[in-house]
Amino acid sequence: MGSVDAFEDGIRSQPAMMRRFRPQEPLRRLRGCAFTGNGDSLAAALVAGALSGGEARAADPDETLAGRPPARLYCISVSGRTAACVRAARHAESTAVTADPSSPLARACGSVIRIGGPGPVHTAGSATFLESALACASLVSRFRVPDGARLLAAAERDAEGAGITGSLFVLGSGASYPLAMYCAAKFYEVLGDGARYCRTEQFYHMELFCARPGDTVLMLDGPDGHGEALRRGGIRVVAPRPPRGAVPGIIYRAMYSQVLALREARRRDVRDCYFATSRAKRASDRAIYCKV
Repeated sequence: MGSVDAFEDGIRSQPAMMRRFRPQEPLRRLRGCAFTGNGDSLAAALVAGALSGGEARAADPDETLAGRPPARLYCISVSGRTAACVRAARHAESTAVTADPSSPLARACGSVIRIGGPGPVHTAGSATFLESALACASLVSRFRVPDGARLLAAAERDAEGAGITGSLFVLGSGASYPLAMYCAAKFYEVLGDGARYCRTEQFYHMELFCARPGDTVLMLDGPDGHGEALRRGGIRVVAPRPPRGAVPGIIYRAMYSQVLALREARRRDVRDCYFATSRAKRASDRAIYCKV
């Protein structure tokens, strides 16, 4: 099986994962807590920080080492082998959010929240990201798990004909900003495309000035009232309409991002994810994973 096929399998597995998912008991005290991770896991950490209303901190692992350590640090790593998370875990009372309870991260932490692991084929993260994000979200907010099949169907319907041309700019704000980061990551990993993720307001101050006619702006918050002006400048605007509610909106945006990257891979007849075959993967592995 090619890694793009495996990516699609991961996407399709998410409704079943959501039916099995059991939320954590929300924390009684959020102030002083922090969430951290790398890559997709940093996006999951930022989701938790946004849903906490700013009471819980979300940061890069190295940033958590600066200043006073948090009262409780939640370190997110599906593999449990990211070296930066292990370093951060050793400097605070910490809990691992991981698929491997015997991993270096789990051993460095005082407790473990276990999530499902990836499939046998190495591919871009889908269900593992969503479960990590939901696990962390449930620590900072109480919610009912929505119907994953319905959200996936909506994401697939809305992605139909979206089409990406030129350079991609993904916009989000608040809890949708981490999903803009995640969406860009899928285009990096699956296609090797240099997408940019931006906070919606900041895009109009900075990144807009490097956008060119034919480029695509993806508005994960939905239409923002400025799309027509962008279109007049020759920029393609894609603005899905997420469902109401913080958690359904997060899930929808994650699924929409996955489907968009998958459809683009199918359109280009890509069989294997770019990062799985790239020479850069060896450098990445050496930089981010524990040596033992």
